[in-house]
Amino acid sequence: METSTPSYVSVAELTAYFADTFNMVDDFIKNVDLLLKHGFVEANNRMDYYSDGVDQIKITNYGMYMLSELGFVFSYLDLVCTDTGIFNESVSNFLVEAARKEYQYFIKHQRLDRVKIRLSRVEKFIEYLKTEEQRERDFYSLGMPEEDMFTYKSSTAFEEERIRVIASAKKQSHSTGGRRR
Repeated sequence: METSTPSYVSVAELTAYFADTFNMVDDFIKNVDLLLKHGFVEANNRMDYYSDGVDQIKITNYGMYMLSELGFVFSYLDLVCTDTGIFNESVSNFLVEAARKEYQYFIKHQRLDRVKIRLSRVEKFIEYLKTEEQRERDFYSLGMPEEDMFTYKSSTAFEEERIRVIASAKKQSHSTGGRRR
């Protein structure tokens, strides 16, 4: 994948876009502040928090890594799915129950079953995100192509990684007799 050095973008232009498209200027400001504080974006005047003095911002290498790599890794999605606010009760209950079952498999040293439940948890999480992303895409009339959406990329990466993760778990379960050493 070819990467180019991101250039600075006018905060005024971004604010106008968010105002016109989402009618969420306050949300935009809060998120830019958060992104600046955590180093995902940087301001051209080196401010690490949002203020009217921030003219332009650009994504940092760290932010680019999160956006293009880490956000699609199974183990990262597995980690964040239990810390993400879920606004669907059945999905939330599924994730909680899956975490409970996974812990039971961990205690019993049932590695393959543990990995399978983690995979199903991430799959359900991606399905939930896909539903939410599609809802927002429709609600805000975003013309974004499906293949540019986060969950399209996430689903594709997950399906490829699932095969590798299961094979690894089977191999390790077989070599240890199903027990951790």
